[in-house]
Amino acid sequence: RGKLLLVQKTKPKMSDFTQKMNYDKLLGAARALGLKQKDMAKIAHITESTMSLKISGRYPFTSDEIRQLVEHMKIPPERIGEYFFTPKV
Repeated sequence: RGKLLLVQKTKPKMSDFTQKMNYDKLLGAARALGLKQKDMAKIAHITESTMSLKISGRYPFTSDEIRQLVEHMKIPPERIGEYFFTPKV
């Protein structure tokens, strides 16, 4: 006989569609400058909880957030990829 299959419908998160990035280099550079996650959030003009979601890979950084952090942390433009676009393996 037929079996009933229940499927829970949930709204997909951005992380369901994107590859997670490794932000270890970004976090290391921030620590070297004495910045905590809450400081990074202020620089990027986002909340601490949003910064946490972005660092954990649940949501991507926007170009404006990247620009704010790059300018404040003095990350050379040619090295932005190392800090924001290195995939997790």
